[in-house]
Amino acid sequence: MSMGLDQAVEALSSGTPPPVGRYRFDGATWTWTDEMFAMHGFVPGEVVPSGELMLSHVDPDEVPGARLAFKKALLGGTPYASYHHLLDARRRRRTVLVTGWGRLDDRGEVVELAGTMVDLTEVVRCDAQVEVEAAIVGVTAHRATIEQAKGMLMLAFGLPPDAAFAVLRAHSQNSNIKVHDLAERLTSGLARQAEDGIDACAARVHAVLSEAAGTRDPTSASD
Repeated sequence: MSMGLDQAVEALSSGTPPPVGRYRFDGATWTWTDEMFAMHGFVPGEVVPSGELMLSHVDPDEVPGARLAFKKALLGGTPYASYHHLLDARRRRRTVLVTGWGRLDDRGEVVELAGTMVDLTEVVRCDAQVEVEAAIVGVTAHRATIEQAKGMLMLAFGLPPDAAFAVLRAHSQNSNIKVHDLAERLTSGLARQAEDGIDACAARVHAVLSEAAGTRDPTSASD
């Protein structure tokens, strides 16, 4: 049975947004937020965070791609995204989107790696999320902008539509920025980015989400 707009709005606004964890590597030490520990099945401080620990929980079939993305970022600061599955410490399977980028110093050397992990497990599992999104987006004046932003996330990260909307919503709620306003930031200069290709699109997405979420320092408090 199809839900009406009122029910859809209530379902989306009252539901819990996908968890977003933040991580940072300063060249010597990895720092995780509490959400990162939880997604991996640990309580904060139970283990020492590291890149290898993150990779050890990735689905074995998806490790090569995730490892390559990390390597490129560490060597040249290249923004990356990995849409994959992980098995937490209790062997529970999660669907996650990991994004990150390297910060360069004046000499062009990577001095910091920072990023986010969004837990999309419930979004992918629950078909109702797609219906909620369609009901809301389909009747708003901002539909085109939100759809374009979703398209950018799908292109940059290889996400299905429902997961792309979940990522947009998660960053919106965690940064206290309206979905439409965040979508407008993402789609600014869209024509030029399309001409420059996927890499430019991915770089734009990373820049906007990092500015909105404040992921340069994953240990800082959310606004």
